[in-house]
Amino acid sequence: MLLEFPDDPRLAGVYDQVMLGEQLMIAPVVEPGATQRHIILPVGTWHDFWSEQSWEITTSSGAVITYPVPLERLPLLVRGGTILPMSPAQEGMVYIPDDHQFAHLQLNLWPPYPAVGTLYDDDGCSRAYLRGECELTRFFAEQNVNCLDVHIAATEGDFPGQVESRQIELVVHRCSQPQRVNMNGSLLAGWVYETQQKQLTIPLVCPLHQETIVQIEK
Repeated sequence: MLLEFPDDPRLAGVYDQVMLGEQLMIAPVVEPGATQRHIILPVGTWHDFWSEQSWEITTSSGAVITYPVPLERLPLLVRGGTILPMSPAQEGMVYIPDDHQFAHLQLNLWPPYPAVGTLYDDDGCSRAYLRGECELTRFFAEQNVNCLDVHIAATEGDFPGQVESRQIELVVHRCSQPQRVNMNGSLLAGWVYETQQKQLTIPLVCPLHQETIVQIEK
């Protein structure tokens, strides 16, 4: 925690909260029988991964929240401005097998924007990546006046067995219902907005070697 937030002295003695990269905070339960726990939040926007709860921390001293801890899930918070690539929920993967191809992807976005994310891929079973046989896909989202623009960049790099395109389920969290959605300038159908969750899901097919731009208009 302190490596990611060196200006927050409260985190110097915190050993039961950890950052997974720059985007996810994990706060495991270390007391038997606990039904809630306290979590220290640094300045910024934080979203509960499992619910619609969010926190906007603006004071330099941060905040401490009380978080419910049912047995079936790990306390997990997402930092605002995150784009997180995941396996689609329907695939039910709990690990990535050696020969897995990222042909299906769920791309999760949390405000505020701009937001960034990356996906690294290689053949998963050799050391060919040491010779440069790997690929990197970059994601970027920016909020304009009445439109959220999501860029899925053309893939950088290549390796044998790489897929030519991906089916991407774009999931925009904490958003309002859009008026229309465009992909590369053309009207896109098939998207679903869930009012209670304030969540927009957009199915896409994206060629790897060309940029895909999605415009979500309010």
